[in-house]
Amino acid sequence: MVGVDPTVNRDPTGGVPDRGWTVPPSTDDDGRVSLSYYPDVPHLDHHVVERDGPQRRLLLLIHGYGESPAMLTERLPLLDPDGEWLAVTPLAPFEHKNKAVWHRALSSGRDEAVAQFLASFRALHRLVDDVCEARGLRRGEAVVGGFSSGAGLAVAMGLAPLEHTRTAGCLAFCGFTPPIPLPVDLTPPLPPTLLLSARVDEFVPIGTSRASASVLDGIGVPLEYHELDGGHEITDEAARLAGAWLTGLAAGQVRRSAVPDPGEGEGLGALVLPLWGLPAPS
Repeated sequence: MVGVDPTVNRDPTGGVPDRGWTVPPSTDDDGRVSLSYYPDVPHLDHHVVERDGPQRRLLLLIHGYGESPAMLTERLPLLDPDGEWLAVTPLAPFEHKNKAVWHRALSSGRDEAVAQFLASFRALHRLVDDVCEARGLRRGEAVVGGFSSGAGLAVAMGLAPLEHTRTAGCLAFCGFTPPIPLPVDLTPPLPPTLLLSARVDEFVPIGTSRASASVLDGIGVPLEYHELDGGHEITDEAARLAGAWLTGLAAGQVRRSAVPDPGEGEGLGALVLPLWGLPAPS
């Protein structure tokens, strides 16, 4: 039985980040967002999942847009049946229509959405540092995973430059490459990434998934990519594949798979890469 201790690492002051941020982020001379100016999230409420097992490495699981972290924690018996990983689930700091979100939809309210994305991005990095320090874990052995918008943040965390040790890997359920101005650091080795997509996903269409896989593969990310039956969800099959990938990663195995033609999503690379300060695909 997976249990969650709701008392762990709550903000003792009861403080809540400013949820009314509307000022657009600043940009540098190349038009990319400056990481020095966006709403600060000083603390992320989060749960540490109490389980049996050695829990030698951190597994940060980032929920999706308005979703409960339980969507991810209830899959832990398939993801990590032996308790090799310390699972931590943060709660998104912003609200939209009374739901916890990491950022507004990137297709609407764009300035606010980008500012919120970057605020969440930095807060999640800080949380990884804090948990690793408190628990005596190595950041370089941590994996950041997520579902939907949480997966988009996980992908960004694996690529963006910060003053931190790079994490060991990225796990993305129904994920995508975020189409926002984001500085990236492609200094190898890049973190191995597992991208699990659904063929009838109404929120992350399969063309977007294939295009995201193509972008990541094209910039040198060691990528394992799977297309599964089902919709916008984490199926048992997806959880088992992720569990096998996590086991292999902990054993030092880095696997790559063929990436399909992006088809209808082929324009995503031309959109995303210039936003990341990289050349568009020819």
